Amino acid sequence: MGQEKRVILIGGHGSVGRHILEEIAGKFDHVRIDVAGRSAHKARGLPDGVGKVRLDFHDSAAAVETLAGYDFAILTMGPFEEFKSLPHKLCIEAGIDCLDVNDSLNAAYDIFSLDSLAKKKGVNVLTGMGLNPGLSTFMLHSLFKNMPRGRKCIKNWLFGGAKEDNGVASVMTMLSYLGPEVNEIWKGAHRMVKANDDEESSWHRLPLFASASKFVHCPSVEAWMLERSGEIDIGEIEWCDYRVHFQGLPMWIVRAYRKYAVLRSFRNIQRLGKAMAFFHEKNKRFMEGLPYSVYGIECSCEGRDYMAYVTGYTVGRLTALLPVVFAELYVNDKLSLSAGIHGLEGDFFDRTLLEDSINSKIDIVYKW
Repeated sequence: MGQEKRVILIGGHGSVGRHILEEIAGKFDHVRIDVAGRSAHKARGLPDGVGKVRLDFHDSAAAVETLAGYDFAILTMGPFEEFKSLPHKLCIEAGIDCLDVNDSLNAAYDIFSLDSLAKKKGVNVLTGMGLNPGLSTFMLHSLFKNMPRGRKCIKNWLFGGAKEDNGVASVMTMLSYLGPEVNEIWKGAHRMVKANDDEESSWHRLPLFASASKFVHCPSVEAWMLERSGEIDIGEIEWCDYRVHFQGLPMWIVRAYRKYAVLRSFRNIQRLGKAMAFFHEKNKRFMEGLPYSVYGIECSCEGRDYMAYVTGYTVGRLTALLPVVFAELYVNDKLSLSAGIHGLEGDFFDRTLLEDSINSKIDIVYKW
């Protein structure tokens, strides 16, 4: 057995962090896991053997000193729009590898700007390893392997059930999507476009559903990361957008956030996020809706349709899947990395090993 490895899960109090803990706590004899947050007392009901640590990113000296005692950090705190690249910079300065589930475009810009520093310090940073980007990127690559060259139209859909567990960070992330513009791939390039929730394509019937639902036009870090990597020829993509249905979210809130910039300030998003999360937790048992989510990708190419979808899991569990896979590979010394900032669209890992690990944990349905 190898030397003990120490893993710190930052943001382990939330829904994503809890799912990660369920999967990896107590599974490895040679791994020590601690949960960290600004308020250590919030870490209640932890599995046996899991410790709790207070960590405040705004006290950078103390944070670096704490992080230096670990080998690997999993960053699931949110929203990433608030922290941007600060947690990653502190990990790099502490000399420890880290992984995040970032889904903020502004944060992604900041994180990748640390590439030179990470290489200089010999640190590996895995970013965008949640649901979108992350699992969705894996599904898209799998579809591309079975598609011919030619013009492609791609739609990403996420249906979030009303009865799922949603913490404050999850609601704040949802609200932060609702700006007047979104980014996507359009006519072969990454672009900012006007958000459009009213067009016909906003209505869609997902697999296993009897009727169509209204979806909200959302930004996608994946679109920028695909362009950045060059691994997929986005010149062939006519469009690739991302739309989300938040079951129970009134469209008047969506329209208000699109229109009024004052609502999109961090303080106001935080206030409404706390109120909505509190209301949801108190009333979800009375709501009509699903206790799980559906993520689907639909592609058309050269007159044929291709699809990939996954269902039966909450958004939190789907977001936790890749962090669990990479954590297991890391602690078992099966992940060979070069220093720097990496996204899933890169070629820095053994794809066959990754595919085997993902497919052993989740059932993704492909149709072509």
